[in-house]
Amino acid sequence: MTIKKNVPGQTNHWELICCTSTSRIQPQAPGVTLDNLKKYYQAGYKAARKYTPDAYEILSSRLGPSDPTELLQFASNLDKLVIDVHYYNLYGDKFKSMTVQKNIDFVNNDRSKDLSTIMVANGPLIFVVNS
Repeated sequence: MTIKKNVPGQTNHWELICCTSTSRIQPQAPGVTLDNLKKYYQAGYKAARKYTPDAYEILSSRLGPSDPTELLQFASNLDKLVIDVHYYNLYGDKFKSMTVQKNIDFVNNDRSKDLSTIMVANGPLIFVVNS
């Protein structure tokens, strides 16, 4: 991933280019490094705060093999921030043989354990998507 500052013809604009991305909406690990993602989010946060100081900023956690807590410390230092977390049961092999009820039970029981690691006191807000 590279970050370009001041795209020609647009002031105060940052452009994110993902090296391995099939989607420019959600960063993917390991193609997007955590350091580059933090730089990108910091620049976007700074630019947004300049024009909309009261708006909430939403950061997407990286898809793929990554630590679900990797943005917590970074996000805890910023005001009005939400981390968007996705759990994709749809693509996991272990979910294919589950009944609807077993899938619901998994979300209610096992995912709540996962959420307890990212929903911390004085931490950022968490927006959870489960597919």
